[in-house]
Parts: sequence; structure tokens; C-alpha cells
Amino acid sequence: MPILDTPSLTSDIILILDSGVILYSLLFVALFIGQWFRSSIRKIVDFRLAWAVFMFGMAMNSFSFIMADFYFTEPFIVNWTFLDISVPSAQEQHWARFRL
Repeated sequence: MPILDTPSLTSDIILILDSGVILYSLLFVALFIGQWFRSSIRKIVDFRLAWAVFMFGMAMNSFSFIMADFYFTEPFIVNWTFLDISVPSAQEQHWARFRL
């Protein structure tokens, strides 16, 4: 369920900040994995690998909060017509509505 039930400026700012958390968490994941990979001794119990897995989990947790906010709020309506544009018959049906 979403943290904020109604879409507002506050919820948009929180989602933007949450997106920043995801971006920087994935950046830390890349740095920690890169350090672990370049290390001469790669152990599965290395703290860099553990931090990388933890940060990846944090990024996925924040991503799930963002998706829950989009999926469970009331005004969210998907226009599925634009997803079917690649199919020729769907494309003809779509543009047939706009012909005079």
C-alpha cells in the first residue's frame, strides 16, 4: 500500500527523493562490487560484497514503495492503447478513432 494515499506536491517530492535514494544505492552497489571484484582475494564473506547486497536490497525496497504508490493510488489509469501500437491491427484501430 502507498505511504501517502492522495497525490500531492508532498508525495511527488517524496517520490523524487526516494528515486535519489535508489540511484545512490545502486551507485554504492556498483562501487562495492567493483572493489570486491578487483580485490586480489575474493571471499564470499567480504564486507564489500555484504554491503553491496544490503544496498541492492535497500534500492529494491525503495523501488517497491515507488511502484506501490503508482499502482495503488486512485487516479492511476493506464492507457493500454499505446502499449499495443506495435501491432499493425491495433495501430489501425487506434488511428481509426481519429478519422473523420
